[in-house]
Amino acid sequence: MSQFNFKIVYRPGEKNGKADALSRLVDPKLEGEWEKQDLTIRMFKPAQFHLGENEEALLTRNIMAVKALQLEESSWSKEILEAGLQDQQWLGIRNALRTGQDYSGLQHYGIEDEMVTYERCIYIPDSNALKLKVAHQCHNAKVGGHFGQDKTLDLMKRNYYWTNMEEWVRNYVPTCDACQRNKTARYKNYGKLVPLEIPSRPWE
Repeated sequence: MSQFNFKIVYRPGEKNGKADALSRLVDPKLEGEWEKQDLTIRMFKPAQFHLGENEEALLTRNIMAVKALQLEESSWSKEILEAGLQDQQWLGIRNALRTGQDYSGLQHYGIEDEMVTYERCIYIPDSNALKLKVAHQCHNAKVGGHFGQDKTLDLMKRNYYWTNMEEWVRNYVPTCDACQRNKTARYKNYGKLVPLEIPSRPWE
């Protein structure tokens, strides 16, 4: 830097438009150019895929995102329903909600899209495979961040519920292989066991 002749001048943020243009991502919706931009994605090259006269060769990002979300939600709902049919407690709650029978704590439960909910959270049946999927989504996935027990439990409680959920999470997080390999211990190393000396008389 010593080879250049320059001067450092403070410039308020509201007037620093050049830096903002380089460092900030422009939102087409805010700029009023959402409809002008071509946001389509060509899935195949023209010579690789042929469509009929009334079919479209291009899909917008919004349509693709919606279709992917719908496919994921439908398959996830199907797995929950199939596992729920094997869980007697889950079935008992759903039957009680449909028929109006007495059930302990029924006021906290509900039915949405044929699935049982607990205080507007999806009630996961007694299926370890489904619980592992939820844990992977809220802990192991990149958006999960491999948080600790409390934060992982908080993320899972936002959308899901099952019996003894806290105990399950506290047993799951310490078994995460990535956490055990990459996270450092926040306590001192345990010392060697030092036995007490054998007393020579009572109450010594």
